Amino acid sequence: MDLDTDHVTFPPRAISRQGTKRVLDFLRRADRAWESGTFDLSRMDMDELPLAIIEMFPNINRLLIDRNPITATPFEFHVMSSLEELRFDKAGMKSPSMEIWELGLQK
Repeated sequence: MDLDTDHVTFPPRAISRQGTKRVLDFLRRADRAWESGTFDLSRMDMDELPLAIIEMFPNINRLLIDRNPITATPFEFHVMSSLEELRFDKAGMKSPSMEIWELGLQK
């Protein structure tokens, strides 16, 4: 069976292209996020932040993306109104989008 990851929306392509073990790890983390409100995607070797997270986890309050080679946050993440913490320690992040900076400055 050939599963083309270009048309899979969950798990996100940044995860599914890494193989079965990574997909299973992601699914365990996603399950915990539903219960706890914290989605820990640290050390997942993602080079982009999957936009699918916005639709599938709109009520998370903490998103941890530490130690991933992500260089930018997508503009669309500013609509996550319940997000209180976006942590990207030791990531290759150059800067969050201006919309995310403005949300942080309002508090």
